[in-house]
Amino acid sequence: MLAEVLLLARKDLRIERRAKVALGQVAPLTLLIVVVFAFALDANAPLLEIGAGGLYWVAVLYGGTLLTQRAFEIETEGGNFDDFRMSPIKAHSLFLGKSLSLFLSLIHISEPTRPLYSSYAVFCLKK
Repeated sequence: MLAEVLLLARKDLRIERRAKVALGQVAPLTLLIVVVFAFALDANAPLLEIGAGGLYWVAVLYGGTLLTQRAFEIETEGGNFDDFRMSPIKAHSLFLGKSLSLFLSLIHISEPTRPLYSSYAVFCLKK
């Protein structure tokens, strides 16, 4: 089962690396959401201090939602779900493989945005 999960996760990560959707579309959108939240709360520094962590995770989870939609769009586009039903790969292996690849992709887009958001929040609080 572990070999199937890793095989499916590697397949999804390879497709993502070639298509560069996370870096080309989802990461800039996540950064844009972070910047919009920071500008919206710029005048209210105490509110930004209280809600900075929550706003960051809202932006990251929104990016994760877009990644999830993209991951399943790839499978439904070519009729690959029908191929999976006919293959010896179990449904829970498919679920765990997709979950692992989405988790790694989400870390890939969330880590570069964390320092930006933290530094902007600290800069606004020092005013």
